[in-house]
Amino acid sequence: MFKTERMKLIQIITLDEDVIPVCDYLIKKKVVHLIDRAFISTALREGTPTGFSNTLSEIESIDQKLKKLSSWITENDVKINHFFSESKIVIDPVKICNETKQKVEENVQTFSDYIDEIQNFKDKIDRLTRISDTLQSFETAGVSFEEVSKFNFFAAVTGTMPRRFIPQLRRSMQQVPHHLELRNLSEDEVSLIVICTKEAKKNVVYTLKNHYFSEVKIPQEYSGDPHDALDSIEFNLWSLREEMAAVKQKILSLSATLAPKIGLWQKLIKANAKVLNAMHLFGKTARTTCISGWIPERKAEKIEIEINTLISRPVKIELSSPDDNTGLASALKKEGKTKVPSKFKHPAFLKPFQMLITTYGYPDYDGIDPTFFVAITFTLMFGLMFGDIGHGAVLVSIGLFIAKSKTFKSIAKAGWLMITVGCSAMFFGLMFGSIFGIEIHSLSMWLMPLKDTKQLLGTAIFLGILIITTGIILNLIQTVKRKNYREFLFGQWGLLSGCFYWMALGVFFIALIRDKDIPVGLTVGVLLIPILLIVLGDVFYAKLFEKNKPHSEHDDNDEHSAAETIFKPIEITLGFVTQTISFVRVGAFALNHAALMMVVYQLAKMGGGLTGPESNFGSQTAYIIAVVTGNIFVMLLEGLVVFIQCLRLEYYEFFSKFFEGNGIKFKPLEIEDN
Repeated sequence: MFKTERMKLIQIITLDEDVIPVCDYLIKKKVVHLIDRAFISTALREGTPTGFSNTLSEIESIDQKLKKLSSWITENDVKINHFFSESKIVIDPVKICNETKQKVEENVQTFSDYIDEIQNFKDKIDRLTRISDTLQSFETAGVSFEEVSKFNFFAAVTGTMPRRFIPQLRRSMQQVPHHLELRNLSEDEVSLIVICTKEAKKNVVYTLKNHYFSEVKIPQEYSGDPHDALDSIEFNLWSLREEMAAVKQKILSLSATLAPKIGLWQKLIKANAKVLNAMHLFGKTARTTCISGWIPERKAEKIEIEINTLISRPVKIELSSPDDNTGLASALKKEGKTKVPSKFKHPAFLKPFQMLITTYGYPDYDGIDPTFFVAITFTLMFGLMFGDIGHGAVLVSIGLFIAKSKTFKSIAKAGWLMITVGCSAMFFGLMFGSIFGIEIHSLSMWLMPLKDTKQLLGTAIFLGILIITTGIILNLIQTVKRKNYREFLFGQWGLLSGCFYWMALGVFFIALIRDKDIPVGLTVGVLLIPILLIVLGDVFYAKLFEKNKPHSEHDDNDEHSAAETIFKPIEITLGFVTQTISFVRVGAFALNHAALMMVVYQLAKMGGGLTGPESNFGSQTAYIIAVVTGNIFVMLLEGLVVFIQCLRLEYYEFFSKFFEGNGIKFKPLEIEDN
């Protein structure tokens, strides 16, 4: 609970023939965080067996084709199932590639042919529709295209163009003898017939095209009587639409047939691509492959037994712990070649608070996991700042809805976090006697924020002192574990610094709270001794225990130490003062919450109120609306602000003592991205 799960380094050395079964086991068990072979031995080459050299590129090609198929299928409103049991996911890149490649390519080609057919039908329908629009203009004019085309001295140009360019076209053709026949096709487009002299036809066509004219040429078969030609076109259009509908039905049928397969193929391809990409981290000799990674210590023995049972041929498994003083894992950790990943191991009630930690960073493997302490302090601070039975109950209700709803499954932990802080708000609401901002003195079990302000602010400061003290103690524990005795004794949050803080608090409490006289000499001595010890001890420690460092490094450290020696006492003093005072905001926000709700009810009463001689139905309705709206506004505003302030106090006043957040997340090799 107070540290991340213990890890072991596993090295699996297996024959090339057994690489795939081992990978299949590891990816389905989700137990190994792979590390690069180069960290183990620079002599090992990349671990992709020869038989898989071209498989990855082929699998990536198949994946692109599957995406294309998936897109075509979903465009036809057919849903693809992407949820399959892991038992159906086979890890064997060559086999999966061979089995799916031809099937996928055949279906892509079939789909492409159908889509080309559809496009061909659309082009034919569009062409016939444009011819029909033009022939309707001839029918309106009472002539046929054949008759116009027989003119000796005149020529006809037919087509469509945007309506907005007609005025410009008329101005451009003022000097050209012509006749313009227009017919509206839509609000934006017109069909037109231009009759001009044959000598001017070339210039007329050029002018028309400059005005976005699209020429429509009438085929010989439709040049006769417009009425008969239109009937023929209508019949042809009907036939084309029927044929296109038949092709669309084939596409729908193919989509329905492929939909169950596509999702599985995509899963198979994705999983096997992951294995092939992971092989770049494996080590390779002539006939064997070395797989190296971190696994949870509690599973190590079981993993070793199961792999030996799974593989009939010889397989060598070596385990070592980074917590021991000997072994490869310990050496890698000490040399800093690779970090041991951090994996949380928490009971259910702490899991919602993990996201508050990971937003800041992951704990180092040999550091302290602050989740337990954050769960307590965050919950206390939120409840103290947002203490209200009604508002807390609303948070609990919303949290339950989010946590239990399938729609919000991805943020279910946020729902449980809301439930926890909502319960805390209800508890402190009971302590304050506050229900939806209404303070009831008889209900209060502790204090009322607006009446007992000093006690509330004093409690906030006391809570802050406890949190700061906890941070110092955790830092002391962590530095001892890391054998960093200089930081333990003389660090900004070390033992002597902590003694200074606690002594300063003692002096403050006796002198100001208890109102007792303390000799000035004693006060100065008590406060100065820890500071002097920090400054002098830091300097002498560096001289005595770090004298073996290279000379150039000493030069850099001397400049750094001189500046640090001067400013360190000031930094320590100001740090403790400002961070302690920061916790006043916990009490201030509790007051703010109560004051805002008081304003809401005062504003609601201005319209006549709910009861009294001036109240009526209108004033009562207005009062209810104002109170409900005000409560919602305060819950949204205060809830967000209080959440941010709690995070700020955790990150800057608590984490700054001991938590660096430089750890790396445990990312096991698995099918789904984690």
